[in-house]
Amino acid sequence: MMQTWSLTAFNNAADSENRIHADDVAKDYGFRGGLVPGVTVYAYMTHPVVEALGPQWLESGEADARFLAPCYDGEEVTAAAIEAGDGKYEIQLTREGQVLGQGSASIPSEPPVVPPVGEYPEVPMPSERIPAEAQALKAACVAGDLGSLNFTFDEAKSKAYLESVRETLTVYEDKAIAHPGFLLSIVNFQLAANVALGPWIHVGSVIRHMGLVHFGDKVSVRGRLTDVYEKKGHEFLDMDVVIVTNDAQVVAKVEHHAIYRIRKAG
Repeated sequence: MMQTWSLTAFNNAADSENRIHADDVAKDYGFRGGLVPGVTVYAYMTHPVVEALGPQWLESGEADARFLAPCYDGEEVTAAAIEAGDGKYEIQLTREGQVLGQGSASIPSEPPVVPPVGEYPEVPMPSERIPAEAQALKAACVAGDLGSLNFTFDEAKSKAYLESVRETLTVYEDKAIAHPGFLLSIVNFQLAANVALGPWIHVGSVIRHMGLVHFGDKVSVRGRLTDVYEKKGHEFLDMDVVIVTNDAQVVAKVEHHAIYRIRKAG
């Protein structure tokens, strides 16, 4: 079985602090224009997953996603969830047959091992962000937890997000819950609030759902840097992050991977 969803991609971060989403800066790095964020590509990829696996995936499912090629504003793209056996689905986003993002999704038969909230303490935001330099970031890996990103999730935030990712499924409004793409996007926000990044690219994530974020929940994004390394001229960082609601429950655990310093074109 295969579920698909086609749409026109929209760059919902063109005005963000991360200028890789702006046409002029992205072209300096060899791209045709500003990049549609990886977290938005992931949001598109979740649409057929929810159709295939149902709302239970939002509460106890898992997924991994890797972003392989640029997605640009205005392009016609197709998200697909392709049954792979044993309840697993291969997921992808394509443009005219080219794979832009791929990964897998499933609802594991075993319940998730939910980490205690105390393993990821709430930490104040730093007075100054960490420089986006290898030495400083490696020191941050040793130093401990990053500053926590805290906010209240509400209907207005949900509506604005759903519109920005062109979501047409009604489950998020019907159940008054957060979209999985929104959950991944707030990990980006936590990173940017802690590190003084220049142009950067989210390249992949692994996410395990352990609950839902509802309207009115107080949300805390908590985590730490786990690795900093260079590969093919790009400089990468890895994160270990949890999303906590009402200081009581971990509702998602995320392994997040990003290029914090992009190799210049040429």
